Amino acid sequence: VATGEDSNIYVWGFDDEAATVLQRMQPSTSENLVQKYFILLSPQSQLLPKNGNSQFEDRDSVTNRVAGFICKNVLVGHNSCVTSVMVVGQEAGYDRTYLVSGGWDRRLLIWD
Repeated sequence: VATGEDSNIYVWGFDDEAATVLQRMQPSTSENLVQKYFILLSPQSQLLPKNGNSQFEDRDSVTNRVAGFICKNVLVGHNSCVTSVMVVGQEAGYDRTYLVSGGWDRRLLIWD
């Protein structure tokens, strides 16, 4: 979840299509994809070369670490900067997860 001065709330999540690609990758046919998404793979993944992933470590970058993440939703409702958000989950006794936001417009909004 990210907020900004534009009064919107951005909900980011892992791209489901990218997850499907990762799950279906085969070691012999996916070298380029392994290089792109290695940061998301378990160190024990069979997709990684047997000698470890040292050949990819020097390619670590912000791009690799956020690969596969997309903006899934934009919440619009505030009239000014959103300065705080809080997630209230099911562990608080509710039947679903809520997002509570507040901002310079002096409003609290509850999103479900």
